[in-house]
Amino acid sequence: MAKISAEDQRKMAGLEEAKRKWDHVYALVEQAAQGGARRPDPVYVGQIGRAAKGVAMVLRESGFPVIAQAADEMPMILRSGSAPLRNARDRTATVRASIDQAYRTTRTEAQRIKPVEGD
Repeated sequence: MAKISAEDQRKMAGLEEAKRKWDHVYALVEQAAQGGARRPDPVYVGQIGRAAKGVAMVLRESGFPVIAQAADEMPMILRSGSAPLRNARDRTATVRASIDQAYRTTRTEAQRIKPVEGD
């Protein structure tokens, strides 16, 4: 098995942390949806926004700005549209799938044998 570079290890650790934190965002969205209202309680909007910003920061530091942008848009999604909770659930699933795909891709690329410079 090939050794994984420090950069790839940093990316994978960041993605694992983002995945763990995103599970918290998912739980908050589900709690907000349990009330049955069309619009979430403003308390939940604030909590979800803060949690999503934390995930976005981790993703940016790990080198995944596109996924970070999707996470950053979560508070905006909850404040607009005709079905904000449904849209938030969709965004939660999309970001989770993106984090999982980025992790698999990073791990696969890290395990490939990289050519030695000068050959």
